[in-house]
Amino acid sequence: RRGRDAERGQAVEACAVLAGELRSGRVPADALTAAAAVATGPSAVALEAAGGAARLGGDVPAVLAMGAAASAVPGFLLGLSACWRVCSATGSGVAVERLEQALRAEQAQLRAVDAELAGPRASAGLLAVLPLAGIGLAAGLGADPVHVLLHTSLGLVALAAGLGLD
Repeated sequence: RRGRDAERGQAVEACAVLAGELRSGRVPADALTAAAAVATGPSAVALEAAGGAARLGGDVPAVLAMGAAASAVPGFLLGLSACWRVCSATGSGVAVERLEQALRAEQAQLRAVDAELAGPRASAGLLAVLPLAGIGLAAGLGADPVHVLLHTSLGLVALAAGLGLD
């Protein structure tokens, strides 16, 4: 998950670098290579391959679309592929800038969702540990909770009910 999150964050930065490089008038192949230097993982590989395709006069959108399958951010590479078609037809880099804005908005939304879910995740983790903590506390006080749970009929019923509720 951390690798995907890192690739997603770096994809936004790579898109910003690409938009800036194109806006400043750099050759598209060099702009893609600069963006690949910022990106990580399969996105970086796809951007580097697209830069090579641009240098050789190849099909840059097809190279970007092929790299999307292995990436944690396929929407970025597929969107960039579509933007590249628009940019090559119109000669404007505005589509890449719009893609960057969309990626930043998506990243902000993901952060907001993660922040909203942090409390329930922590509660779920605590509730998952509480039964083990209870058994440990009972054993620390001198009781034998494992024997009660596994060798008495009331303990087996309580164990089955607890597992069912869990």
